[in-house]
Amino acid sequence: MAVQAAAVFSMLRYSSVYESEIGLECFKLSMNYAACYCEENVWHLCADPALPETEKKVVWVSSDRQICPLWCQRSAAAVDEPVWWDYHVFLLARGTGNQWQVWDFDTILGMPVASGDYFSKTFRQPMPVQPVFRVMDSAYYRDAFASDRSHMKSADGSWLAEPPVWPPIISKEFSKELSFADMLNMRSHKHGELKSLDEVVIFFD
Repeated sequence: MAVQAAAVFSMLRYSSVYESEIGLECFKLSMNYAACYCEENVWHLCADPALPETEKKVVWVSSDRQICPLWCQRSAAAVDEPVWWDYHVFLLARGTGNQWQVWDFDTILGMPVASGDYFSKTFRQPMPVQPVFRVMDSAYYRDAFASDRSHMKSADGSWLAEPPVWPPIISKEFSKELSFADMLNMRSHKHGELKSLDEVVIFFD
């Protein structure tokens, strides 16, 4: 099934059909994707050959309150309502004309989508909670990120969302391992650069 999906994706990648529900579902099947595990989806996406061999950045977004509204998300209750994530992770890569494009499995804006469109439509002003963005190189994220998925278990040990079929990710660089506590502390500068919404829009302009 994955081989067939990859072939379909190669045909849909630069067509308008690619931005449809059918196109995106084919794309998901051709790659490692699991709902509610955006941090792992992006970790795999960083090394996927479907992306151009250009500069890539991983972005975690949350807030000091560890909650942040994002619009244009597939799991929204209604089209014009936000999803209140505790955190969200997506990837930016330079595309045609060296312009930054956002790769987010959970957006309805298409994938990839121009960074300006993504930020203006996903983080609508005025924001009820001010988001904080942690930006880091994709290579650093690939080496340092690790997850035992314990954050996705309830107090009784049951899963909050079905885990991915692939094994948990183990850090290649234990000396600089990215823990969830580090990543979600949006006042910690231990990993990557912290940016406000205005700053991140300018950075990826």
